[in-house]
Amino acid sequence: MLSLSAMMTPAYLRFTSDLGNEYLYDDCSSAILPWGDDYDAILKQALGFPLTQSEGKLISSLPSGLIESKRSHIEAQRKRFCAFVRDSGSSFVSPPPEDLERLIWANNSVLVMNVTESCNLRCKYCVYASGTYSYHRGLTERRMTPDVAKEAIDWYVKSSAPQMTRNPAKRLGLSLYGGEPLLNVELIKVVLEYCDDKYPGVFIAVLTTNGTLLTPDNAALLSKHDVAVGVSLDGPEEEHDRLRVDESGRGSFKKIISNLAYIKAEYPELWKKMRTICVHDVKTNLRKVASFFEDNRESIPNASFVNRVVPANTTYYDATSEDDYAAYRAQVDDLRQKCKSVLISGEQPDGYLLGLVCSPFVAMYIRSRLMDHRNPYMTYTGACIPGFRLAVEVDGALNICERVNGTYTIGHIREGGLNYETIKRLLEQYRDQIYGNCSGCLITRLCTLCFAGCEGNGCLKRPEAFCESEVASARNRLSDYVSILEQNKSALELTLAVGSELNRIFQA
Repeated sequence: MLSLSAMMTPAYLRFTSDLGNEYLYDDCSSAILPWGDDYDAILKQALGFPLTQSEGKLISSLPSGLIESKRSHIEAQRKRFCAFVRDSGSSFVSPPPEDLERLIWANNSVLVMNVTESCNLRCKYCVYASGTYSYHRGLTERRMTPDVAKEAIDWYVKSSAPQMTRNPAKRLGLSLYGGEPLLNVELIKVVLEYCDDKYPGVFIAVLTTNGTLLTPDNAALLSKHDVAVGVSLDGPEEEHDRLRVDESGRGSFKKIISNLAYIKAEYPELWKKMRTICVHDVKTNLRKVASFFEDNRESIPNASFVNRVVPANTTYYDATSEDDYAAYRAQVDDLRQKCKSVLISGEQPDGYLLGLVCSPFVAMYIRSRLMDHRNPYMTYTGACIPGFRLAVEVDGALNICERVNGTYTIGHIREGGLNYETIKRLLEQYRDQIYGNCSGCLITRLCTLCFAGCEGNGCLKRPEAFCESEVASARNRLSDYVSILEQNKSALELTLAVGSELNRIFQA
């Protein structure tokens, strides 16, 4: 019997493929192993866990050679990967500020510049404009100035020197964000020219826009500076205009489609670097949206991100019924099955289906690499260390990323940049408020929870019922992933390659 401490707890999850084959996901090693009741009983016995009466009978019915073979495999996994169990008494290591500084600037990937806090639309799900989200600021008329922008860029390049020295070919991400960033196009022009003149070849520039201000002049500017563009488009006109409206309640679909048609005709190189960003809520007709993107592959940029309206800290879903949720789940399941069928057949689904169904497969595919790169200061959940991704606000304040509510800043470019003591305290708060029973979780390496999903007003709080839902979702993702590969081993190769390229361009 393997020697284990009394603090050890199981860290594996069983699941079944569409063909009825059983597997085990081991969260300690990130391995996916063929499994069954016999393996499970032998594992429990080897680990010293109590057996049920039926498990004891099962083991006694197995040939001794089979038992020894499976036990040897289990012991090899334990010795090589410390598989199957985790020390539930493991403690959080409080990071020294100097270690945080070293880690952050060895791993930071992108600087997001919130160039304006204003917008020409009033999308009904917007965290800033809708009035349904707690703790988020509203829209304002504040805009970033050239001085703040240049200081932020200079500070970021200087701070990123360790990465650039280690890998001179690396390019830094520069994301232009808002509000609607093209409302401050004069600043965007200054930023792009400044980067080209002072830091040629250093940045990959990305702009996220609602698409209504992609005028000929703006398209020419973005094309000149080789900017990748993400355009918000939520589907066909009736679906898009249900939620993405201006101050008068008018839809924005026709204007966006007209702008896209112009860019495709006049700026084909810019068109190639455009992607759509798609948001849906529980009442969205997902089948219609999926058909829209499938039928318009030639005239609509490929979808790169497909996200549901954020449900945390909001009254947005208060009028949503259980019937709405049931219908939504049925649609998602239908499209999951459709996407899997397309992949198994050897074809490539359109970007919308890939974003809706397949984006989690990237995490499955690189799960062993995720294991290798886990750092000692964020042991659980999918959160990164604050500073790995940075958002600079219009006044120079620094936030974890563009998705957080801004009530816990982590520095200021005019106050020395990042405050590593603040980041240390934030990590300690994350440990105290979020970790809870994480050491006993079965899917710590697949968990998607991050700071943006557990934010309060200047504090962090654990989202209700998240863990149960996340484990169920992970089991479905694992099942889908294995089910596809069982029937077509090469089905995901192109999909994952496309996903990696999109991440490279749009997340740097």
